[in-house]
Amino acid sequence: MLAVLRNAIAGLGARRLAAGALVLIVSFAAALWALDVLFPRAASRPPKLAATAPLKAATRISTVTAPIAVALTAIRDTMERQAPRDLAGKRDNPLAELLGNPRALGLAVLDRIGAALIHRRHIL
Repeated sequence: MLAVLRNAIAGLGARRLAAGALVLIVSFAAALWALDVLFPRAASRPPKLAATAPLKAATRISTVTAPIAVALTAIRDTMERQAPRDLAGKRDNPLAELLGNPRALGLAVLDRIGAALIHRRHIL
């Protein structure tokens, strides 16, 4: 490693390396000076704040969370009372119920067509 470094210094010359280092240092110092001139630092004292009106008092609903004990039988009984009695275990499709009864929509023509189609299926 030292031999490689010695060969690099000998090939480039010590004066060239010193000149390159000097250029690097001067360019760094010039960049810092340019940043100070173009973007000055903030003032040492903070800016004065404008006076603002006091805030209104917050009015909101308070909620209290407290631990309680509810018997499982009470939960079961309440769920049993509120459960629908025609629960079949599948999701209701209101559109199928609506289209299944065309008289509810006042569509007597569709009812007759549906009846004719059903009659034709039974015949075939």
